[in-house]
Parts: sequence; structure tokens; C-alpha cells
Amino acid sequence: MSLLNSLLDQLFISSPLELIILLLIILMASIVRGAIGFGFSALLVASTSFWLPPVSVVTMTVVLEVVASLMMMRNVKTDIQYRLLIPLAAGTTFASMFGVYLLSIINPDLLQLLIASYLSVICVLSLIQFRFKPEPSAIRLVIVGSLAGLFNGLAAIGGVLIALFLTGSGITVSRIRATMVIYFFISEAAFMAGAILSDVYSKEIFYTSLVAIPVMFVGIHYGTRLFNYLPEAKLRRMVLVALILISGIGLIKTLVT
Repeated sequence: MSLLNSLLDQLFISSPLELIILLLIILMASIVRGAIGFGFSALLVASTSFWLPPVSVVTMTVVLEVVASLMMMRNVKTDIQYRLLIPLAAGTTFASMFGVYLLSIINPDLLQLLIASYLSVICVLSLIQFRFKPEPSAIRLVIVGSLAGLFNGLAAIGGVLIALFLTGSGITVSRIRATMVIYFFISEAAFMAGAILSDVYSKEIFYTSLVAIPVMFVGIHYGTRLFNYLPEAKLRRMVLVALILISGIGLIKTLVT
């Protein structure tokens, strides 16, 4: 027990039960990430930011996203769409760093409200199958990348907007999945640079990330296997339904506290 207490002293988790719940959420979110290429950040942040320190959760999520992209990168090279990736990443990079600065100064309750509202809008648009114009132009991609980058820096949930935009533009799921893997690597690297400049990192975040990585590795492994067996569109729809429920809970919690 003393060993467990010593471990908890190094994390931003306050009890063994909180650690178990966090790891279970990470496991489920990483299975989703491995299967469809996105959803990890949104699930993790929406599920934990109202009972754990939001800044710590967001920063840890970014570290895990970078590791996840490295795990998946070798399996998606042939499907990457650089025509989409380059303008998206260009718009995201600086916007993400600005979002990190806002994260370092924003009121936690306001942050939670923004997270819940943003996810609710994204999920509603997805559930009604909102469609964008096909073959998005470079300008539209830069604009979407910038907006996603802002929310990525603010709450590590910009990827859901990118996924919504690409899916609604008629791009195949396999290409979206591959492009998102590289997009997350670039966008989260920008977040990490901004976090260092804004002095957001702490040793508690670092050690909590280390504890979570093995669990995430297991989840991505099985999620990648699911990619070959489950209908991806159905799985993505189930994830978005879960996200709107989670974000609704977060929104109610913010309004009543």
C-alpha cells in the first residue's frame, strides 16, 4: 500500500480509484483511436476534465496522442493524403500554440463549458449527417485547421472537427484515418512546443503519462485489429453518440457547480 501511495504522490491523481477509472477510460479511448484514427482526445478530455484538473488532463492527452501516432504511423503510410494534410497542418500549428496560451490562463469552469459546448455541436452535426462541399479547397482546409488548432491547444479536442469536416466532404474512411494519424502527430507537437513556452508541463503530468502509455498501447493494438473486422461507419457513429452524452454530462456539471 505504501508503494501505491508513493506512486500516487508522483501523479496528478489523488486516489487508487481515480487511477483505475482513468486507465479504463484511456483503454476504451485508445481502442477507438486504433480503430478509426480519432476520438481519443475527445473521449478522454470529455470524460475526465470535470473530475480531474483540466490543464493536466489536456496536457497528458497530448503526450499520449503523440505516442499513439508513432504507434500507428507505419501502418497508414500508403493512405495518407498530403493534399489534405499540408494545409490542415499549416492552419493548426500557430493556432494550437495560441490555444495553449489561453489554456494556461483560462478559468477552469469556462474551459469545461467550452469543451462541453464544442463537443455537443460537433456531435449534433455528425448525427444529422451534415455535409460540406466535396473536394475541399486549400483555403477551406487552412481555415478548418486553424479553428481545430485553437481548440486543440485549448482542450486537445481539435481532431474531432477535422474528422467531421473530412467525413462530411465525402473522403473515404481509410484515407481519413491515415491522414488523421499524421495530423495528430504534427498538431500535438505544436501543442507541446506551446506548452513548454507557457510553462504548462509538470512532473506529475509526465509521470501520469508514463503510467498510461502501456494501457494505451494495448488499446491501440486491439483497436487496430478491430479496424479490419468492424464496420467503421457504425463504430464512428457510436463514438459520436457517446461523445454527445459525455459532453452533455460535462455541460450539466458546469452549470450546476
